[in-house]
Amino acid sequence: LLNLADAITREDIEQINRWKFNLELLFKTFSESKRIYDQICFIDESGLEIVRIGLYKDHADIVPIEKLQGKSNRYYFKEAVKLNEGEIYISKLDLSREHGEVESPHKPMLRYAMPVFDREKQKRGILVLNVLADYLLKKVLTPRSSERIDSYLLDEDGFYLLHPEILKQWGGLNDLHTGENIQSDFSRELASHVLSGRSGINLVDQHFFNFIPIKFDPLNAGRYWIYLESLDKSIVYSPIYTFYKIIGVLVLLLTVGVVTVALIFSKRLTRPLNELVKGATAVANGDLDCKINVKSNDEFEFLTFSFNKMVYNLEKSRKQLQNYTYNLERKVEDKTKVLNEKLRQNAVLVEIGQLLWDEEDVYKTMDCIVNLVSMILKVEFCKILLLDKSKNYLHTVSGIGWKEGFVGHETVDVRLETQA
Repeated sequence: LLNLADAITREDIEQINRWKFNLELLFKTFSESKRIYDQICFIDESGLEIVRIGLYKDHADIVPIEKLQGKSNRYYFKEAVKLNEGEIYISKLDLSREHGEVESPHKPMLRYAMPVFDREKQKRGILVLNVLADYLLKKVLTPRSSERIDSYLLDEDGFYLLHPEILKQWGGLNDLHTGENIQSDFSRELASHVLSGRSGINLVDQHFFNFIPIKFDPLNAGRYWIYLESLDKSIVYSPIYTFYKIIGVLVLLLTVGVVTVALIFSKRLTRPLNELVKGATAVANGDLDCKINVKSNDEFEFLTFSFNKMVYNLEKSRKQLQNYTYNLERKVEDKTKVLNEKLRQNAVLVEIGQLLWDEEDVYKTMDCIVNLVSMILKVEFCKILLLDKSKNYLHTVSGIGWKEGFVGHETVDVRLETQA
């Protein structure tokens, strides 16, 4: 660009064409790589375009010399040509025009322009970059999650640059000139606050209006756009309503929790008591085999343990009493048997005595005696031995159970080593 400016100063046609060609290629490459610049052009100090590149979809075209235009009457040229070296002019946001007419479809445009000086510090024109403003507006007006929130973008005069209703956009004098303005749609007080250049929040007719200036020109604080957001009051207060709902739910949950805990505690309290009542009733009905199982790790478990121990001791005492009673009955029965046996024996003795008194035949008496003794003592063998006159032996005079020929013939030695 400096080489082109110097060639224009020298009026060197060959160098002008050479550096113009190089500048066209440079602008074209730059435009296609960024794809946010609708036009890039170099305008000389008289307002005539020297180089212009136009972006068309995915490629940039070099505008031929016969289609280059004069821009001396454009406001951005008039402002930028006044600047000193290093300063940049930022235009207002408006719609692109060609040959004085607004292009269709509409292309919101933001222009950055700076003066161009040659190496001799002589002003040789301006460099202009037309930015496709949709690229920026998409970042300013992000999609809203709620349909009850409306977003607006206004210029400092109150004309809508963006509006939820498309027909109200670009109402300024230099755009569609529809006259749509915030002052005709809202109260004078609200419009005055919004256009004051300060941020703020106003509540009007159940709607909150939040607004903040966007100062796009760092060299001129008086130039700005206004971002305005309108939302229903219920959206603002919805966190409070939500908080109330959460508190209500928490209170409800707390109540349910308290009731549940009370029921659980009551159940834990009454269940051991019911078990103890059932156990006591069973014991009262004579069931000493019952056992209560309560696991609570508290006094009820200890009480249950004591109750079970008491029932166990009662059962143990009852069994001991039963055993004692049974043993007593056995002893009585045994004693009775012994007594009866003794009575029988006494009866036998009486009978024997009677035999001895009445019977004259001693051998017959002895035979009766061994039979009676065998019967009463329940033994198989019984005998009567008489000492011989020599006192050296005993001989059998009567017996029962022995083999034939034993009685009357068998003798037993009476020495000390014998059984007799």
